[in-house]
Amino acid sequence: MTKVVADQTGRPTYSRDLARAIWQLVVTGAQGVLHVANQGDATWFDVASHVFAHMGKPDLVRSCLTAEYPTAARRPRSSVLSTSRAERDFGIALPDWRTSLDHFLESIGEGDLGTTP
Repeated sequence: MTKVVADQTGRPTYSRDLARAIWQLVVTGAQGVLHVANQGDATWFDVASHVFAHMGKPDLVRSCLTAEYPTAARRPRSSVLSTSRAERDFGIALPDWRTSLDHFLESIGEGDLGTTP
């Protein structure tokens, strides 16, 4: 059984989506601080549950609290980035994290990490 923290929320982001967005920002000459992340908030447990379900093993993961999963690093309860400036000023809106995670999981299931959309 895998225990995964369910009380820390962020915005999971697929590196390929992020790389495409950064390139768009470079081409447009964007400046300043911008947050770019896939759409949708999720806990670490949400992400793990999605992966385990995709693999047909949803019963092998369970949630826990941060206090039950001690680490040396202190983690914030919420690290959700606002992407409103990138969306409003530059038209950058990444897909939902679940869609991107599915693309990644499909690519590794096919054994080819180089062709993920």
